[in-house]
Amino acid sequence: MSLAATFKKAVPIGIAGTLVMTAFTYLAGLVHFPRFDYHAMIDGFLSLGSLGTWAVYFVVGIALAYAYRTFFRDRLPASSWQRGII
Repeated sequence: MSLAATFKKAVPIGIAGTLVMTAFTYLAGLVHFPRFDYHAMIDGFLSLGSLGTWAVYFVVGIALAYAYRTFFRDRLPASSWQRGII
């Protein structure tokens, strides 16, 4: 698969994964898990303002999805849905 095609598949998956991770982060306080504020961490490093910080947050999610698709997807054992969970 070409790099462009891989990136096109990684964008919606990265956005969806970032949204799910954000929801779990906000719900962590309700079940007494430690809560980590990724948004504040990125803002502390880069000081881009709220919109810029959210943009970086989603770009990192897309980059991680792209890295998974490019480097790890075919190297992990198991079926498709099990690789996604791993």
